[in-house]
Amino acid sequence: MSEYFNDVYLSKRHQSIDPIIINSLNRVSPLVWDENLMINSQWTINKIFNAVKPFYNIVSGQTFVLHDQNNNLALLSLYVNKFLMADVNREITRDRNDIQGLLIDTHEMMLHLYYNENEQARSNVSILSSRENEILYWSSTGKTYPEIAHMLNITVSTVKFHMGKIVKKMGVNNAKHAISLAIELNIISHPVRK
Repeated sequence: MSEYFNDVYLSKRHQSIDPIIINSLNRVSPLVWDENLMINSQWTINKIFNAVKPFYNIVSGQTFVLHDQNNNLALLSLYVNKFLMADVNREITRDRNDIQGLLIDTHEMMLHLYYNENEQARSNVSILSSRENEILYWSSTGKTYPEIAHMLNITVSTVKFHMGKIVKKMGVNNAKHAISLAIELNIISHPVRK
């Protein structure tokens, strides 16, 4: 299932047309669905279900919905294999409140981890030097390393050196990740010209 999710679902942006997600946006109670789930009682989008049906025999399921205080949508979907439909549906229905509680608890833990990760990144970023801030700023505007080097009257290898320090301080994998995280955290400031 993870191969489908990574290789097909995300790459083709199926989340934008997924009837489960679209229906969940407008509800707070769990959603029972099958391959004929309609969007706005008008359209069915079978290609999402048809893509996984031959491999996993998924024909129905239940999705638990959570809208949080930040207007995020969190979903917990339990897929039902056609060979286990009656038993699994009965158990899901019986344990419905516990499953909803599990979604709430898991989402709270994820928000806590995300918050702590961002706080850690913020505290690490506060120790960026003025040169590192300058390089991060110009990189975030789309400037290339040679362009930044020319603007700051330094070598390209010096720009790369500082970007490496930024990546390390922010605890990310690469420059693109550092730039996107810095933008998300709103920590990039326009360099002061001397």
